[in-house]
Formats: sequence, structure tokens, C-alpha cells
Amino acid sequence: MKKSRRLSGFTLIEMIIVMALFTVLMLAAFMLYQPVARLFKRTSVNERTYSYTNNIDNIIQGQLDDADNVWIYSGNLSNNDLSDICTLFKTNYYNNMVIGTRRDAQEPAEGTIHIMHVLNNDATIGGTAYPSGQIVVSDVPFECADGENVSETDVRDAAATSILPDAYFAANDSGRYTFNYCLGTGTLQNVAGPVGASDTYRALDIDMDASGTVPLGSQNLSMTVVVTGDSVTPGGASFVDDSGYRAFREPCSMSSIGIPLSRINSVERGHTPRGVYYRGADTAEGNPFYANDRGNITITESVMYNRTDLTTRNTDPTDVSVDFGSDIYFIYTYEEEFHT
Repeated sequence: MKKSRRLSGFTLIEMIIVMALFTVLMLAAFMLYQPVARLFKRTSVNERTYSYTNNIDNIIQGQLDDADNVWIYSGNLSNNDLSDICTLFKTNYYNNMVIGTRRDAQEPAEGTIHIMHVLNNDATIGGTAYPSGQIVVSDVPFECADGENVSETDVRDAAATSILPDAYFAANDSGRYTFNYCLGTGTLQNVAGPVGASDTYRALDIDMDASGTVPLGSQNLSMTVVVTGDSVTPGGASFVDDSGYRAFREPCSMSSIGIPLSRINSVERGHTPRGVYYRGADTAEGNPFYANDRGNITITESVMYNRTDLTTRNTDPTDVSVDFGSDIYFIYTYEEEFHT
């Protein structure tokens, strides 16, 4: 007579227990993964930020280090605003400058006012659309002693060049990063995100400050660049404007850019430009005369202007608004570019 064999296996209760244990282990592994993933993303953003901001730093310093005069604005200026500013800039420094080898053989000097436009908003400049985060330099030619204002048309038609690589804004991995700029330097602090958002947000302390301003002058001029990470991360937007400041979603990273204005700060007011002449009026004969005036180009401190009153120059250093919603404008010239 054959003996029957019993088949061994898992009971239903045993399987439930094993599945429960497996679920707990998976949950624990997921919980451990989340901080590591955030750290990896933040490291990736930090690496990219260093590369991006190092390039931006070099570009801005390369534009401004050899400038003879620099004015800085924070706001959202129209072409008409910029033409008024360029006229003031020309009148303040170069209105009567002429160049020649002799006092009886002079011609009005011609030069170029450069406008470096740091974009916190999408903009159309010279008929070309540029994305937020781009930096555009426009070159406005002018004649020093013609008595004419810089017109809105001069600004609108000025040759404009974007100076950040297009790859920063292309539809690829690097294109999922956003660039935000403000004057001044601070640190990122954890802040509450928008209602319903599960992501962590951070904000710049100088932006959160109740005054919302920082003192800046030619000897302590700086900018902050905040780069936000991969925008496909689920949750809220890359950044939100709330409670008077801008909050950036993690992963994000901040870098400070020092702008030394080397030429201005090294020569100060003792700078002597190359041989130029100043055209004035001969009161005795009613004819213009030309006097050797090597001090005609005055090297002054970097000057900040009040956005609400473009014709009134503030003292330097002055308090400048910290505002990621406003663009930044640098108005400057190079002495060596002047010609007849």
C-alpha cells in the first residue's frame, strides 16, 4: 500500500507576513533614497551653477573692468528711458570732447555707449526676442560735440548681441535651468513654499529683508545669480513671487559675482586720458576755441540712479533695490574707442 505524501508550501498568513515585511523594507529604502536623490540633484545643480556663473562672471568682468564710467540701473526701462539715460551720460562726460593733433585742427570725437542688459524677464531688443536669463549688449554710437540728444531710434536700432551661449537656453538638459539675477550678495534661506506644494523652497536673505535694499558703490559692486534645477521635478513652479520676495524651488543654487571695476577703482579721479581737447566759447571774439584739457574725461564713482527719477543722481554709495522681477542695466564707455 502506497503512502501519501503531503506537499509543503506557504500558508496564506505566511505570505501576507512576508509581503508586509517586503513592503516595509521597500518603504525604508525609498525613504533613504529621497535624501540621496535630493543631494545628488543639488550637487548636479551646484556643478552646473559653478560652470554657468563662472562664465557669467568672466563675461561681466570682461565688459566692465576697462570701462571709464559706469552707471547702473535696476528696473524695466523702455527705449525712451534708455535714450534719456544715454543723453545724460553723454552730457555728463563727453558733451564737448574733440580730438586732434593741434588746437586749430580739431574734430568732434565719436564714441560708443554700451548698454549691458541683464534679463530677468523675456524681452525683445532690436527686433530680436531674448529669453529671461540672457545678457544682451547693445552698442549706441554717438558724437560728443554735436549738441544732439541720443534718440529713442538710436537705442532701438543699436546693434545688439547676446553674450551667453544659446545652449544655456536650448531644449535639452541645460534648458531645464532658469537664471535669476539681482544686485547685491546674500545667502539662501529655507522658506515656506506655495500652498499645496510638496517641494522645498529657498529665498535670498537680502530679498526677504524688510527694507529690500542693499548699499552699493564702485568699490563693493556685486550681483547674485540663482540657478534653479530641473523643471520636470513634480511639484511647484521653478520659482514663485510671494510675500515681497522670490522663492526658488529646490534644487537651486546661488553664486555671487564680484564686479571690481578695476579701471575706475585703480585710477580714481587722478586718471589722465590721452590727448583730447575741450571745445569752448571765445568770449572775446565770439568764436569757439580749443584748449588742451586732459582732465575732460572725469573718472567718478559708479553711480546708481533712482528708477522713479532718472534725472536725479543719487549719492554714491547708495541703496539699490533687490528685485528679481526687475532687469539690470549697465551703461558704460571705453576711452580707447573714441575716434574722429
